[in-house]
Amino acid sequence: MSESLSQNLKRMILVDDHAILRAGLKALIQEHQEKFNVIDEASNGKEAIEKIKRSQPDIVVLDISLPDVSGLDLIDSIKSNSPNTKILILSMFEDENMIVKALKMGINGFVPKRLAYEELIEALETISNTEDAYIPSCLAKTVLRGMLNKEKKIKLSTRESQVLRYTALGYGNKEMANKLNLSVKTIETYKLRVSEKINAQKKSDLVKYAIKEGLLKEEERIDTLNQEEKPH
Repeated sequence: MSESLSQNLKRMILVDDHAILRAGLKALIQEHQEKFNVIDEASNGKEAIEKIKRSQPDIVVLDISLPDVSGLDLIDSIKSNSPNTKILILSMFEDENMIVKALKMGINGFVPKRLAYEELIEALETISNTEDAYIPSCLAKTVLRGMLNKEKKIKLSTRESQVLRYTALGYGNKEMANKLNLSVKTIETYKLRVSEKINAQKKSDLVKYAIKEGLLKEEERIDTLNQEEKPH
């Protein structure tokens, strides 16, 4: 490979907790080895930051749901540790609020996992060659709606978000009180406050809102949804 061609190669790191998916992505991306080079992989947030800080890649392909942290929480850390690295999110979740939040945090593109791999390659080429953020056409209306609704977004405090998360996971008031070092009465107050803010009439409303806001990890979302679907 010539020196000029090597210099034009975009070096990237894949961040996803599923090894099979990473292997598949790497194989597909390496079919375009004249443009892209997968230099490393990571299965969790801690490992990702260590490798990104060390390697300073051109691009990070990032999953939202990681075992130790949300991909959204990694965005600022990636940008501070490797300022020139571009971030492409690859996710099975397509919630409008999450996408808009990620865009406002400075990601360079978002691709749903359900799309064909050609869409991923197009996204990688776009963010490599331009400063434009890449959003597939199938999500254009979703993102626009999310941006229009952003001003109406409900704001929960950190403690309210914690109580909502644990409620969605099925924790009882006493369990939450012990975990958060609060009284049961205080937990009840937070739950009531959250319910009023999001206009929740029943627990399933709280669960759906927690999922929509990205308060649960991918496996937690699936487990919670399965529990909700079981007959009571």
